[in-house]
Parts: sequence; C-alpha cells; structure tokens
Amino acid sequence: MKKNLFLIVFVGFLLVACIASSGLSFSKKDVKDFPNLIKNSDFEQRKDSNAILKNWTVMDDSAKKFVRLTNQEHFKGNNAIEIVNPTKDVLIISAAFEIKKDGGYYSYCHLKSLKKTDKRFTLLFFAFDKNGKRKDRYREKYRITQNWKQYDISSGFFDKNVKYGRVIISLPKDENQIYYLDDIESFKVYKFHK
Repeated sequence: MKKNLFLIVFVGFLLVACIASSGLSFSKKDVKDFPNLIKNSDFEQRKDSNAILKNWTVMDDSAKKFVRLTNQEHFKGNNAIEIVNPTKDVLIISAAFEIKKDGGYYSYCHLKSLKKTDKRFTLLFFAFDKNGKRKDRYREKYRITQNWKQYDISSGFFDKNVKYGRVIISLPKDENQIYYLDDIESFKVYKFHK
C-alpha cells in the first residue's frame, strides 16, 4: 500500500514538473548560422552625427537624455548604448521585424551595470498584427550584474494574425547608476507544424 501511494505521489510530481516546464526554451546553440532579424543590433550605425540610434527607439522623449552611444565600454564591435543616471525607467525598442505565426524565436541582449545593484530589468518580445496592434507578449526579468552577461527570451505559439516582432529592454531608474547595453539579437529558430 505504501509503495503504491509513493508511486502515485512520485508520478504526480513528475506530471506537474513536465507541465510547469513545458514552455519554449531555445538557446544560442539553436541559432548557429541563422540570420539575425534585428537591424543595427550592435549599435555600429548612427542615424546622424549626433549619435541618434539608427533602427532603435527610446520610448519616452524625456528618457532620451539618459541614453547615448559610447565606445568606452562595449561587448561586441566598437559601440554600445550607455544609460546614465536614469531618474525614470527607460525603454529601448528595436525596429519592427517580420515574424511568422508558426515560428519559434530566440532573442537575447548583453547588459551590465557600472556599480553593484539589486535592480532587475525586463527583456520583452512583442508580436504585432499588420496594423500595429499587440497580439502577444513575452517577458523575462533578470537581476543586473557588473559584468557583461547574456540574457535571453524564447517566444512562439503566436496569435494567427501576427506579422511583426520587436525586442524591448526596460531598464529601471537609478540616479546613481550607469547601464551598458549591447549586442541585441533575435532569430527565427523553429517552424511549428500542425
């Protein structure tokens, strides 16, 4: 009797574990030799001589004053984005790129802080229809470290009407902090079949 009860409980735990962890989970090894969908992902292109970021948007005009291009600290290439002493949350948004409703996508960014912090940032993947209406949202929250670290997000199983995707990084306010952001990429990894 005890043996059967143990077996039932054990199988129950296994089922719960399988269901709880059945979400998408891609990694960098899954995208080897796949094309990056994000334009200017390493911030090497400038929109103009004032170093306005090409193919990127800072969500709130009043937050733009915290964001600038730097060549002093970078993960890849010669430049990165530096977010200096933000007194409000800062959202940095990629240009829209085409996605397929039956696709699985893997996106990542590299981020670090100048000083030690307990703050977290949010990495998001939004899917939109052809009219720009948001249809799906995926998000991961991560603690920020002082060393360059890769943070990632997997997304898929989209609404049938999706057409475009965007990667968004939401950085927390911290008047005494500098964040560095670089190498933000997104890849179509998989095509789901019916």
